[in-house]
Amino acid sequence: QAGAHFKMAPGTSFISFSNIHIHGTEKEPVIIEAADRRKPFKVWAVNGTNSNTTAENMFEFIRFSGSSGGIVMGYDYPAGFNLRDIQARIQHCTFSGIERGHALSVVGGRVFLENNTYTDIKNNFVKLAFVKARLTGNRFEEKTTEEDEEEDEEESIETGQALKRDGLEITNSEVFIGNSRFLNFKDKALNIGEDSRCGVY
Repeated sequence: QAGAHFKMAPGTSFISFSNIHIHGTEKEPVIIEAADRRKPFKVWAVNGTNSNTTAENMFEFIRFSGSSGGIVMGYDYPAGFNLRDIQARIQHCTFSGIERGHALSVVGGRVFLENNTYTDIKNNFVKLAFVKARLTGNRFEEKTTEEDEEEDEEESIETGQALKRDGLEITNSEVFIGNSRFLNFKDKALNIGEDSRCGVY
């Protein structure tokens, strides 16, 4: 329902094995966020089964923030918002304020990403794997403050690896990207990996 507000408790998750439709509006978006901004929830996820792989799932005008990703019920969910082996359309949504994990991960199936915004995310923004996808009108923007850069440097020293963020990471997928913007990335805005076909226009 438009205007619905989900406040997720620390470490909790929403996992569905059925089709999902979330319809916010421009004036009344659906908000999914951490109840305590200092303590992230884990994931939202929609998983395909033999009975729900063909019907399209719909997500529009959602504001999503405050997740970490993680292991739930034996599944490893790398992002806050995860889609597995389903057909889906995500449009006019904003993903921001993600301290750990990706914002969006799509594995398998088919997805349309239209007119979404991804910003203020501390890992790779969007990850697509083994999927057919079409992206139009999306905006990927890295925003880092001096404090963020100091934290990145400290983490790099601890791990021995430079901390890098990709705007869009693609592996084993067929993806078309149109009329989309990638802003202020210090590393790779677009990372096209193994066995992928990608058209940019």
